[in-house]
Formats: sequence, structure tokens, C-alpha cells
Amino acid sequence: VVPFAQRQALSEYGRTEPGLARPKNLPTFPEKFLTEYLVVLALMYGALLGFVASMRALFGELYQAPDWFGDVVSLVILLTLGLGFEYASYIYDFATLFVFTLGLLLMVRRRWGLFVAVFVVACLNKETAILLTVIFAIHFFRRTGIARRQFWALLSAQAGIWVVSRIALAWAFHANPGGTVELHLSDNLWLLNHRPVHIAMLLVATAALVRYRWREKPKFLRDALWIAALLTPLVVFLGLLDELRAWYEVFPIVGLLIAHTAGGLFGVKVTTREPLHHTQSQ
Repeated sequence: VVPFAQRQALSEYGRTEPGLARPKNLPTFPEKFLTEYLVVLALMYGALLGFVASMRALFGELYQAPDWFGDVVSLVILLTLGLGFEYASYIYDFATLFVFTLGLLLMVRRRWGLFVAVFVVACLNKETAILLTVIFAIHFFRRTGIARRQFWALLSAQAGIWVVSRIALAWAFHANPGGTVELHLSDNLWLLNHRPVHIAMLLVATAALVRYRWREKPKFLRDALWIAALLTPLVVFLGLLDELRAWYEVFPIVGLLIAHTAGGLFGVKVTTREPLHHTQSQ
């Protein structure tokens, strides 16, 4: 979709910028793909901006706290991503963070039209978008703020969109090389055998920070955390336990739960408030 003249201009710009023309991890990067490389960078940085903006808005929907604290929480959560860059990052990783967090925000605001549109994008981006549906089902199944017909219609729509997206993408890329999934159980068994203390300490610390004053934390986040029970076996078999990008779907949920704990530990008044109730027309 980039016109030829603009492609040439971007390629020329890339050739004059050593950091772009020769990425450190791709010493033989072909010059004919410099335009695509710059577009990918723009998309990934745009997704990061969208992620931190969505996190800040979601924090404001769920908590009553000083504005500066919400800003700091969002920035710290963004910077925490740097701890997981030991492995490669793919073009869809930051997009996963963005659209999943935006989906959570729209779910809290009950902006169902926009939520469905974002869900479509999330399904095209990564198959784990179905975890948004799991959160929706758990949180709204017994809620009185949503009509039963609307609940079942939204649930059915999400399931249908996910199935259609899986079939369409499988058909479109059926001739591509490679398997459907990558098995990493042996890698994770090696990690558990060689780094048991590190992994145990990380799990205990995270659990303690999440659990602290549990009942005072937003019901929405407590319900959403259930997806960790589904994500964990997927990561054990198909991901790497110490690879942060494998946990991106639960990352904003855990981050906001820990934010409440941080407020208590640092003497900042952070109280849970009920999400805004928007009209069904929205």
C-alpha cells in the first residue's frame, strides 16, 4: 500500500541510518525490505503507545487514586517489558499487549460495538484473543448490569468471530512452511531443573504482591486473573516459562493488581471503584 515513490524515499532514508539499514540481529538485512522494516518499527512503537494509554485509562476506570500515581504505574508497567527482551520480539507481540488491554478497557466501559471491532483485530493478530471471551464469560455471566440476551449474543459473536478467523487464516497460510505449533516442554523441564530457585522466588513474589488485600481489589481484575489457569498449561507446552511475551495476555491484569498493592506499601491512597456504567447503546 506504500506508493513506489515513497518506498524509494524510505529506502534511501534507511540506507543513511546505520541503525536502521543494518539491525544488529540481522547483519545481512536486505535493502529491498527497508521500507517494510520501517513500517514494522512504526507499528510496534505505535502499539506500545496504545498499550500504555490503554493501561492508564483502565487504571482510571478501576481505581480512585492521585493522577500522578496512575501515570507512574502505567510507565513502570511499560518499562517492565524490558525485563523480557532476552528472547526475540515479533511484530504481533506489542500489538497483543495493546489490543488485549484495549479490549479489557472497552469491556469495563461496556462499549460493546467498539469491543467487538477490537476483538476482530485481536483474533487476526493472535489466537489467544479467545481469552478475552473467557474473561467476558466469567465476569458478566451473573452480572445484573447486562441483559441476558445481550450477554449470549455477545458471547456467541465472539466465539463465531474466533472460529471464522482461525479457519480463514489457516486457509490463507496453509502452504507456508513450518508446523502449526512449536513444542517447548523439554525446554521448560530444563528450566525447572536448572533454575528452580529463581522460578520459585519469582512465582512466590508475584503471588504475594497480587494476593495482598485481595478482597479490596477490583472484582473485574480478580475475575480476569482466571485466564492464568488456562494460559499456564499453554506456556508449559507451547512457550517458554521465562519468556515474558508468552504471558502478555495476563500481564496487564497482574500489573494492575500489583498496582493496588504498591499503593498500600508506599502509603498512596488507592481505592477500588465500580467501573463506569455506560448505556447499552454504546
